[in-house]
Amino acid sequence: MKFGLRTPFLKKRIAARTSWKRVVRHSLGIKAPRGLGWLTDPKKAAYNRVYNRTTFSIDSLFRTGRRRAGSSAAGLLAVLLLAPILGLVHLCSPSPSERATPRTATAAAVSPPRVPDPVTAPRPLPTAKTRTACKLRSEIGGSSPVIGRVLARQSVEILETEKHWQRVRCSGGVGWIHDGCMATRP
Repeated sequence: MKFGLRTPFLKKRIAARTSWKRVVRHSLGIKAPRGLGWLTDPKKAAYNRVYNRTTFSIDSLFRTGRRRAGSSAAGLLAVLLLAPILGLVHLCSPSPSERATPRTATAAAVSPPRVPDPVTAPRPLPTAKTRTACKLRSEIGGSSPVIGRVLARQSVEILETEKHWQRVRCSGGVGWIHDGCMATRP
């Protein structure tokens, strides 16, 4: 029995969804309800149940929505595998001072830091927390392209509000999320 990440097979995946048996079964409406495998082939059903509980696919790491009981182990394993990689990326990225344009070493080129006027200083943006995990979209609307994901109970800065959509800034970037995802409002 396998444990951990399932080996991804794109060819088998496509073949399973395009087989003539499946097309005929779905077009005629002859599809067995969930759980009937225990009656037709109990040995195969038991094997599949154990296999699905002890393994996970790459898709399950990025999928939101319906969660199964064993998916927390997949998430933990993904975090353990990706944490060192993300740490290296963070260590290798230049600091904000290194990203700034290079200045000359002369004393005339160095200017004192500008202190913002308290009257005209920008106000901090309102923040809120999301209620559920949701998609970060490039434009307003459920059919607009998804540019990222926002986790449940994640703090976001609200930049703009329009109809039932809010333009937010979060770790995933800047984009629009639906008002129904927000747990707290400013």
